[in-house]
Amino acid sequence: MIGLPEILVLAVIILLVVGYRYLPQIGRSAGETLRSGVDKAKGLSSSAGEMVQDKVDPQAIGRSAGRTLREVRETRDAFTGKDEKANSSE
Repeated sequence: MIGLPEILVLAVIILLVVGYRYLPQIGRSAGETLRSGVDKAKGLSSSAGEMVQDKVDPQAIGRSAGRTLREVRETRDAFTGKDEKANSSE
């Protein structure tokens, strides 16, 4: 049975054999697409920063993430019974 990796290898070989003339164009097009994507991402991040106008507090974000992580760990421990094991050994 032929899987996905074999199909990808065959596609690359066929592309090299048949489409060798088009490889530079494909590479150029991929590069331009990547460049335009990076430019759009930078534009979005700068416009989002302008909308917020330095009202983002990284320390508050860190505290919130820490609280959430502790809650998730406590919930996990409650389901797996780790708290009971730790309390019974005392």
